[in-house]
Amino acid sequence: MTPRASPAKPLPVIDPVAESTAGNKLYGAGKVGVVPCTLPSVVLRSDSEMLKYARTAVACMQKAWTPLILKSDAYYGSAQVAAFSVGKGPDSPLCDDPPKESDAFYQPKGSVICLDRRSLGTDPDAALVDLQETVAHEFGHHVQMSVGILTAYDMRAYSTSSERLEDERRLELQASCLGAAFLGANRRTFGLNGRHLEMWRDMVRHMGDEYNPTHVRDHGSRNNHGYWSLRGFAAGNSSACNTFTAPAKRVS
Repeated sequence: MTPRASPAKPLPVIDPVAESTAGNKLYGAGKVGVVPCTLPSVVLRSDSEMLKYARTAVACMQKAWTPLILKSDAYYGSAQVAAFSVGKGPDSPLCDDPPKESDAFYQPKGSVICLDRRSLGTDPDAALVDLQETVAHEFGHHVQMSVGILTAYDMRAYSTSSERLEDERRLELQASCLGAAFLGANRRTFGLNGRHLEMWRDMVRHMGDEYNPTHVRDHGSRNNHGYWSLRGFAAGNSSACNTFTAPAKRVS
């Protein structure tokens, strides 16, 4: 009998969405860089003061994340910062579609971090820590956009709303973890020690869907928000932030 070639084994099916989210190269890129950065001394009583501080902070984040994004074989553009007002229309055309009930958001078009100063409160120390946390979280979305995670989330087809909401929680909790990884690595520059560090820890432990007036489960519970934020802060490494392989209970 004439020898026959063995039947070819089927090639493994590659899920581009899972590859971009759960298997992203960012997780193996290493620790977030500690970068030299001089932050302005501001009181945050005006949009101009808020933007001055936020833009300097974003420039620091841009430097710190650059080596990791490049190691991830990804495109990395610059993020912008703009102000908007909830309920009164945007102050900047860059923030032209603010989500409802939002005091900050990331606009993929133009890579814009949009901030509402009125959400920061009147206590100077609390307002500063709140701004640091908010900007770091929104820059986390910029990192996700840069490495393809945000695009992959938008591409995925969902059969149910609960399935979509679970992935949205994974996305939002990851942004908080990535932001916290930067703040943990650069805690000295950002003054996150003593009272300010305790304020930050208390803040991230009390952020979650329990406080959403619409009761939509799209950002994760306060327990899980605290878990991912503290995990990222302690590690200072994006490897701690793979929410897309975490069990459902960790992204509830």
